[in-house]
Amino acid sequence: PAQQDRGQTSIGLAFEAQHVGKHSPRPLDPKVQRKCERTVASWITEGWALQALEHHFARYEEEAWKGIQRESNKANIVVEIRSAQMPLATHHPNFARLAHHRHHIILYTHADALDQPTVNQVREWTMRSWPKSQVFFVNTAETEVNKWDHFKDLKEEILRATERAGCHHILVVGVPNVGKSSFLKCLLGDKKGVVKHTVLSKRGKAAKIKKHKPSIKNKPGLTRELSYFVLQAKPKVQILDVPGLHPPSYHFEEHPEHFYSLVAGNCIIMEGRGEEDSEVITKICDYIIYACNRQHLFSGYLRFMNRETPVRDWDEYITGWVENEIEQGRVKSEEAAMRKCEEKAHTFVKQFRKGHLGPLVLDDIRTTHRSYYR
Repeated sequence: PAQQDRGQTSIGLAFEAQHVGKHSPRPLDPKVQRKCERTVASWITEGWALQALEHHFARYEEEAWKGIQRESNKANIVVEIRSAQMPLATHHPNFARLAHHRHHIILYTHADALDQPTVNQVREWTMRSWPKSQVFFVNTAETEVNKWDHFKDLKEEILRATERAGCHHILVVGVPNVGKSSFLKCLLGDKKGVVKHTVLSKRGKAAKIKKHKPSIKNKPGLTRELSYFVLQAKPKVQILDVPGLHPPSYHFEEHPEHFYSLVAGNCIIMEGRGEEDSEVITKICDYIIYACNRQHLFSGYLRFMNRETPVRDWDEYITGWVENEIEQGRVKSEEAAMRKCEEKAHTFVKQFRKGHLGPLVLDDIRTTHRSYYR
C-alpha cells in the first residue's frame, strides 16, 4: 500500500468501531482538571531522575540472538510486536537493524487500554519515527477470547506482503511478554486443533516436531525456543517465533524510564527481589504517577487514591493513607503497615496494566524517535 495509507487498514477500522475508551474513568470537572494541570506544571519540567536497576539477562537470550541472526537471512519481512501502552520502551534498539532493508510491520497489542484519540497519537508518532513501516493495532481482549475473525485482514495483509517481497519467511520479534505468542495464536486461529511446527536446534536444524499452538501465559520468558509455524500451506509461508529479548544494559543506562516502563508492563521480572521488593515497586508507582501527571490524566489515579489533588510521587500518597489506616485502627503494627503498603502498590500497578487509570501511555511520544537505522 502507499505510504500515506499504511496503518489505515480494515483491522484498524474494526478496532475503531469496537473499542473506544473501554476502561477510561469518567473525566474530572473542567475546573478541577485545570487546577490539577497548574499544580503539576512545575513537576513535569523537572523530568525523570531515577536510575535503572541492575538486571541480569536470561541465558537463552544469547542463543536466541544467534538463531535470529542466522534465520533472518531467509526472511524479508519483520513483524515487530509492541505494547500500545509503551510504544517506545517495547522497541528493542536492535530490532531497527533487523527491519532495515526489510518490510517492517509494527503491531501494537493492548490497544483496548487506550481510547481512540490516544491510539491516533501513537499511530502518528510511529509513522513519524518509522515512516516506511506499516502500523496495526489489536486488542488484548480479542486474543484472550480467541476472536480469530478480527485477525483475518491482518493475515491477508501479511500474505500480500510476502508476495510483494518475493519471500516466504516472516520473522516475529518483540520484548518478553509483549504478546508475540498471543498474536501468533490468533493468526493461526482458523486452524482447528493442534498446529504442527518445527523447533530449531542451536545450529538451525530441525530438532523436533511439535503439535500444538503457541503457549500463552502472563509471564515473561515463557517462549525459549525458535520455532517455525506454517501460516499458509500453498505456497508455503512460515513464521519464525522467537523468545522475547530484553534491550541491552547500555540502553537502560541511557533511558532508565524504559526500564521502569517494562517492569510496570510485566515485561521484566526482577529476579531475587522483583516486585516483592518495596523499593522497586515504589519506583514503578512513582513513574506511573509521573506519566499520568505529564499526560494530564488525573481522574483515574485520584479516584484510586480517593483524593482531590494530584500527588508528586507514591510516598506522598501512601504516607497519608497509612496514617489514616492507623487512626481507623485497621493497622496495628509497623510490619502490617509495610505489608499493606506493598499490597496497595501492587494493586496500583495492576490498575495501569488493565487500563483503569485512563488511556495512559508511559512513554513520552511528544517528540519523534530518531533511530540510527532509518
